[in-house]
Amino acid sequence: MKRMGYKRGEDEKWEETTRYIERQSGIFAVWIAMTTHQLNAKALTQDAEVRPFPLSNAWRWASRTLNHRATNEIECAMMATFLEVVNVAFVQRYGRQGRKIVEVATGGEWTGEVRGPAVGRLEIMREEFYRNGRIGEEGFGAFVP
Repeated sequence: MKRMGYKRGEDEKWEETTRYIERQSGIFAVWIAMTTHQLNAKALTQDAEVRPFPLSNAWRWASRTLNHRATNEIECAMMATFLEVVNVAFVQRYGRQGRKIVEVATGGEWTGEVRGPAVGRLEIMREEFYRNGRIGEEGFGAFVP
C-alpha cells in the first residue's frame, strides 16, 4: 500500500480506497491538463512551448493503459478522469483514432469484471459521447482557453 501511494492517518490506519482514488485522480488530472491546455500568453516567453507536455503524452498513456484489461477500480477512475479532461482536445487532434480510444475505454469490454463508481462514470461518459460528441455539458477539456 505504501508503494502505491496510500497515506496513513493520525491513527496510523491506511486511508480508505475511495479517498485514495479521489486524491490520485486529482493529481492525474493536473498532469493530463498540462498535456491538453495551452499556457496563458503572459506565461510564454520566446522559447517556451505552448503546452508544458505534448498531447502525444496523453495518447501514449491512454493507448498503453487500454492495451490490457482493467484489473481494479483505480485504473477505471484514472481513465474516467483522463476522458473528462482531454475529451475535446484529444478527439479534435486525433479524430477517428481519438474516438476509438473513447469507445474502447467506455465500451465495457476493457473494464471486464471490475465494478464500482468509476465503471459507472465510464458508462455514463459513453452515453454522453454518443449523444453529444463530447463528455460533459461543455466538455471539461474546454475549461481553459
